[in-house]
Amino acid sequence: MDARWTEGPDSRAAIGRARAAANHQIGNKMHKLLTDSPGKKMLLLGNEAIARGAIEAGVAFATTYPGTPSSEISLNLFQISHESDLYFEYSTNEKVALEVASAAANSGVRTFCMM
Repeated sequence: MDARWTEGPDSRAAIGRARAAANHQIGNKMHKLLTDSPGKKMLLLGNEAIARGAIEAGVAFATTYPGTPSSEISLNLFQISHESDLYFEYSTNEKVALEVASAAANSGVRTFCMM
């Protein structure tokens, strides 16, 4: 899989915000999906690539009801949310996750709902 950087206003800004937040955490290693290396090839699992794509797309709000096979996407976004301004939420069930994501999207926030 070729995971090259796709430049765009949202992706560049999202990665920049995430890196700036991560740099403020002294002593903690930045999440590998937050690297800002245009053109660098990265070997990722499929679910890691989906999470990286969401970050590059400028997702600001992510919600899920955890379960396989998407649990690795949730875990990566949960970890990234501690290092950036991404809001992440585990919901009580699938219906609530979709409703919360719908409300965020209707308010103009770039949203990602996974199950």
